[in-house]
Amino acid sequence: MIYLCMNSENNYIMTYDMFNMLKSVDGFIAINGRTYQEHIIKILGKYIPSDLHDQIIKSDNYESTLKILDDNNIVYTHDLLRVY
Repeated sequence: MIYLCMNSENNYIMTYDMFNMLKSVDGFIAINGRTYQEHIIKILGKYIPSDLHDQIIKSDNYESTLKILDDNNIVYTHDLLRVY
């Protein structure tokens, strides 16, 4: 289990490439979302101000999604080892 802790670098979200590789695994989409944008909301949503949720869901690509997080000082990491 991964515990998220805001204001640290322990907020893990998988990379876009990892998300795409795992999308075909049975049950993955139900837990992690159909799109990378949905994945970010499912994983970090309670730490992201609700007014940004729509912006994230409607973003065109993963780069713009991550830019929204960066521009709003939402701390995250793609490095799973930093979580532990």
